[in-house]
Amino acid sequence: MSRNIEIKAVLKDPDAAHSWAKKLSNSDGEIIRQTDTFFKSPQGRLKLRCFENDTGLLVYYERSDTEGPKVSDYSLVELASKKGCDEMKSILKKINGISGVVEKIRHLYMVGQSRVHIDTVTDLGDFLEIEVIQAQINSNANQRRLTLLIILEGQAICNNLLEKLGISNDDLLASAYIDMLQKKNNKE
Repeated sequence: MSRNIEIKAVLKDPDAAHSWAKKLSNSDGEIIRQTDTFFKSPQGRLKLRCFENDTGLLVYYERSDTEGPKVSDYSLVELASKKGCDEMKSILKKINGISGVVEKIRHLYMVGQSRVHIDTVTDLGDFLEIEVIQAQINSNANQRRLTLLIILEGQAICNNLLEKLGISNDDLLASAYIDMLQKKNNKE
């Protein structure tokens, strides 16, 4: 499995966040339209992410639902065609069932080893997500100690970027977009 340190926050001023992200990344970023179909899973989360260019990713991840920087362990399988995405969705729908769908427009900015996402999520609003890319997980004792140091460094990078982007602790979120959508739909 691979590992990221992730943090998510609600955006009160998306324009200001875009401005800062452009400065920090020295780029205009990349616009990515995504549809994430989540499938029922006995542990972790399983989603099929389809892109408008007809490629996709099958993503399995485990992450705690806590505010602030958190570890996300994940595995990816790339899908190179719309046919592959459609077939994977059909198989997983039959086996697991669909738990929900998240549609978003993502602006991606690379800042060092970090992916800064400014997301507009259908029926939810605007959010910031930071992923600090980490190394592969190893299991021996020395590697576990090194992994802990890398996690702490990743958390520090997240906090530093939050400060630069003007995000306060009150804006931090614990839930995934799918959980927020399901909670919203249950209230309606």
